[in-house]
Amino acid sequence: FWISSKTGHQCVSVSTDGKMMWWDTRKLGEPIDSTILTADAKGDGTIMGGSSLEYNTEAGPTKYLVGTEQGTVMSVNLRNRKLNNGVVAYDNGP
Repeated sequence: FWISSKTGHQCVSVSTDGKMMWWDTRKLGEPIDSTILTADAKGDGTIMGGSSLEYNTEAGPTKYLVGTEQGTVMSVNLRNRKLNNGVVAYDNGP
């Protein structure tokens, strides 16, 4: 997704290896930020593979919803990184 940023050159991606990455399109050699999608409070549990991403411009460039291969819906809030790196699992599927 392209995100609303000060520079206008940022996008975010999720992948099935469990990484969520933020990119500056002027320098695609490496991400400018990243987080691992885990559902436990310590951040060292099972890594969830991201398969879908939702971003709402009204919420700002710090809040995202991520759907995983395991059926879990996760909220990622960059302003709350002290708690599980900003990742909260909402639904573990059926």
